[in-house]
Amino acid sequence: TALLRQEPHRSELLLTSVGEGIYGVDRAGLVTFVNPSGARILGFLPEDLIGNEAHAWFHSAQGDGTLYPVEACYVTQAIRNGTITSAEEDVYLRADGRTFPVEVTATPLTSDGSVEGAVVVFRDITQRQEVDRLKNEFVSMVSHELRTPLTSIRGSLGLLVGGALGPLPLPVMRMLDLALNSSARLTRLINDILDMERIESGTMVIEKADHPAATLIKDATAQLQVLAARAEVRIVVTSDDGVVHADADRVVQTLINLLDNAIKFSPRQSTVEVATTEMGSCVEFQIRDQGRGVPKAKLNTIFSRFEQVDSSDARDKGGSGLGLAISRSLVERLCGRMWAESVEGAGATFRFTLPRSSPARARPQPDSRDEFHDHPVLGAPRPGSSERASAGLS
Repeated sequence: TALLRQEPHRSELLLTSVGEGIYGVDRAGLVTFVNPSGARILGFLPEDLIGNEAHAWFHSAQGDGTLYPVEACYVTQAIRNGTITSAEEDVYLRADGRTFPVEVTATPLTSDGSVEGAVVVFRDITQRQEVDRLKNEFVSMVSHELRTPLTSIRGSLGLLVGGALGPLPLPVMRMLDLALNSSARLTRLINDILDMERIESGTMVIEKADHPAATLIKDATAQLQVLAARAEVRIVVTSDDGVVHADADRVVQTLINLLDNAIKFSPRQSTVEVATTEMGSCVEFQIRDQGRGVPKAKLNTIFSRFEQVDSSDARDKGGSGLGLAISRSLVERLCGRMWAESVEGAGATFRFTLPRSSPARARPQPDSRDEFHDHPVLGAPRPGSSERASAGLS
């Protein structure tokens, strides 16, 4: 009996002692508890947060101050779908209006088999991002310096292979082909690194407009039919409903990256399925394969730079290990979210959401060209904004 009486006190002591922020929400997205570290990091008193919507209160907003789609929020996914999100990056809003980057883990809160809400653990990663920024700047500088001589090398090799100096012995041609293929792979790696640098620095320009999901999927699958045929894999589109407000080129780039991965890791005579589902203010894209799957421990880390399921994949399957990192970054900058689901040995499903077209966007706009801003995914306007009262489930 004494031990039972001590258990609630022990649980409360654990919550108040940890350095990470922890808060819980009910099924309506209202904050039900927050530990002292979480309130301190956010700059609020705990009682200021209780009863308020997490999505509208301290999840940051888009560059224009409007809400990110609540249906794509990791907290919403935890409550509605029971999805566990681990080590996802977001940006939160402090009481004084300043934003800061966080790493979050969201878990559904269940009781007697039903989801009653969600628990979110978050930590401030400002210092880590600064270290990453310095490292990325160095890698980007080196990549820029390598690009020019590499272009010259590829050009020279291409001339030799093309017979510019006359016929060459077969062994020499084999060596030249190997060198040309290796230089092409290195060029792709450098281009991927530079893409990551442009995305993260906010210098990549995007053009948002309304695009049917069917058109985007058709453009992506058309570019991979030859690769799929060589691998003896069929690409099947099971549904392509919805119209998204996004940059068509970046969405197609994301689809190509995901489909390319699915084809590479699919057995011969198998199928890769592409589908879309309209979900509230979002359209969800799904790419399913019948490959080896992804271990549970890797479902989040595979979206990190240079990360692959198996260290031998870079050698056996090709690729730089940057495709998924670039894809997630692009989707997040387009106000969406990307994640993976898998049963090891039974294939994997990669999902991402994008905002649906709205009637207001259908009106002619003076200029649809935007630049990436350093703003988070899955946020909401700061307290007091006109949209806060209309924010939905977080």
